[in-house]
Amino acid sequence: MSFTPFNPFQPPPPQRPNFIQQPQPPLVDKKGRPIDPRTQKRREIMRFLLNPELGSGLEGLHETHGMFLRLICNIFLQTGVIDAAYPGIADPKQLTLLSLLHYAASHLEFTQEGMPRVLMFGAFVASLLAMVLTVIFFIVHVLSVTKI
Repeated sequence: MSFTPFNPFQPPPPQRPNFIQQPQPPLVDKKGRPIDPRTQKRREIMRFLLNPELGSGLEGLHETHGMFLRLICNIFLQTGVIDAAYPGIADPKQLTLLSLLHYAASHLEFTQEGMPRVLMFGAFVASLLAMVLTVIFFIVHVLSVTKI
């Protein structure tokens, strides 16, 4: 058998199984009566309009935020900006961005030996401010273009 490159416009060869959806069994309600698929779809749309569950799309944001804070905490810990006594290392509930920044800022030493840590902290705060300003300017730009 010779090799032929994949071409999406040609049907699959006959020896390869075709994965065509098998017909679904008819939908039935709790009493066993058949349900029209169009009616079922309409009910799903109406359920979404009446109860949109807006928070369901933001569930992963808390976990991602926690991972970001742990990453920043570990970077600060390895570069010496904070020490191992920071309570957010042992207890994740005490790990917040404001407490991390406050602890790091209160332990900065403005000496020649502490200058790399000061620069590291300043670079992080400057990049954080740049990200926040970018989001704000983007929102202002979108609102000015759409003329709401």
